[in-house]
Amino acid sequence: MCYGEFADSWELHESATIEKIDDNTVKIILTPNQTGKVGSAWFNTPVNLSKDFTITFKVYLGDHDGADGVCFVIQSQGLDAIGFHGGSLGYRGISNSVAIEFDTYKNDEYEDPENDHMAIDVMGSVDHTYNKDNYGTPDPKELGDIENGNEHTVTVTRDATNKVLSATFDNNRSISWNYDITQIVGES
Repeated sequence: MCYGEFADSWELHESATIEKIDDNTVKIILTPNQTGKVGSAWFNTPVNLSKDFTITFKVYLGDHDGADGVCFVIQSQGLDAIGFHGGSLGYRGISNSVAIEFDTYKNDEYEDPENDHMAIDVMGSVDHTYNKDNYGTPDPKELGDIENGNEHTVTVTRDATNKVLSATFDNNRSISWNYDITQIVGES
């Protein structure tokens, strides 16, 4: 689950549900604690990627080892976009997109590291070697055990001038990528 503002500003699909906490905060649950489920939640107002932005949210990834994780996605496919479930993280298959994944399960076929990690994914691919070879994404950043029953704070920043997309996990572990993402997803 994750938290954000503006309850009426979200387009939900498949297993995703929303709960209004107060006038400014909602809790979005992308999937129930069941296998084979996938969900998406899209902010329904386009973000202008020619300008800087910072988005901070909280993510809860469970209280025991499981699978598979969640992605923060910037995409131009549309509000009904949804990827495949399981190791695909609800992201694989979404074209014209960039994602920051928070992965809780080692999938050998995607070159995942041993531990829970975050990584940058491109064009609907969660294969880290493919993304690094074709788009120069950084190696995944190991995060330790993130299925520890705690909410984690994530901050995603886009520096449009310097063409840098970055994410910080719990204010101390970060990943950044210098690439003009507007060449992949457009400007909004």
